[in-house]
Amino acid sequence: MKRILFCVICIAALGAILAGCATPAPQVVEVVEKTVEVETIVEVEKTVEVEVETIVEVTPTPVPYWDPAEVTAASGPEACVPVAALPKQFKQEWVLGFIHATKSHPFHGTVAKGMEAAAEFYGVELIEGDSAGAGGTAMMELANTVLLDEPDVIGILGQGPNVRDPIAQAAYDANAVFLSIDCGRSEWSPYVYGIGDARSGKVAGALMAEGLKEKMAGDWQGRELFFVDLTHSGIAICLDRTGSLRDVVAAELGLDEDHLLQADAAAGVNQTNYLLDQLTAHPDGVFAFTGCWDGMAIAPYNAAKEAGREEDLMMVTMGGDQTPAEMLVCKPKGFYGYLEFQPFCEGWSWTETALAILEGERFEPYQTRFTTTQDTIEERFQMLYGDPPACE
Repeated sequence: MKRILFCVICIAALGAILAGCATPAPQVVEVVEKTVEVETIVEVEKTVEVEVETIVEVTPTPVPYWDPAEVTAASGPEACVPVAALPKQFKQEWVLGFIHATKSHPFHGTVAKGMEAAAEFYGVELIEGDSAGAGGTAMMELANTVLLDEPDVIGILGQGPNVRDPIAQAAYDANAVFLSIDCGRSEWSPYVYGIGDARSGKVAGALMAEGLKEKMAGDWQGRELFFVDLTHSGIAICLDRTGSLRDVVAAELGLDEDHLLQADAAAGVNQTNYLLDQLTAHPDGVFAFTGCWDGMAIAPYNAAKEAGREEDLMMVTMGGDQTPAEMLVCKPKGFYGYLEFQPFCEGWSWTETALAILEGERFEPYQTRFTTTQDTIEERFQMLYGDPPACE
């Protein structure tokens, strides 16, 4: 049995050896030719010139402005408060024009001096015309003549609509700014300049009320008090001025309608005769009164004084130029004081307002600032006009 197993193992081993020595079968190899595209990238250096634009921002040199203290000092003893801060160098050479009703009138003449002084200070041209009291048509003709010189602004002082509006329209047609003084608003201009009439009346009313309270507690105690409003309804500013003063006095002194009287020059009332008639009708009465401007009240006062009734009067006026100052400094009975319109400063500030409009600068309304009484007139007169006149 063992021999048979051995023989089988030997035969198996011999078979394996013979199989390893056998010739291998031939292999077929397939050769495939393939074309490969090769991309060659060549980097080329190139110099590119870039044009660079340099922007230089130049900051403009600030234009200096006038200091308010410099302006006030330049206006002299009137010490005008500037209504606008103006540059020392304007955008262009401005030309101003003004038509005067009459420069010989103290108030009008002082306004003219103020605007002339301001024009010189600010370095602008001012062309003026003077109707020398002719007014009306003469002023309109002068305005048309001045407009031929192409002023940038033109103005007038203290005229009603019949004069104001034709000149305002002529200015509009000539591309000039119309800036009037104390004339009210025209439909041909958006600008109104001058005395703040209602505000001024309130200031003057407070002054009168102060004096009346002293009198009613003293010399006039127990007497019947009347207030007389001397006005002109044809001039709108007058109603505002005297009406505001009347309202303050009525409220402060408790006056009813029966003691508030009015004499309207536009209605044909002779104001001097009216006051004299009231004094006659009320021999024991006392009268406070005012007018739209100084002269409107002073003429009736003088007539009442001649009639011997100055002890029964208290007059407060609005305007306060040299003529009433010369009167007040002599301290006549019955003339308590006045609100100063400061006509020099009103003229000075007109020039400033005109220039502010042209330069596009902010401006403030002109404001009256001084009230003067018999207690303060001497110092004020010396400051403005020098030595006072001799009194009778």
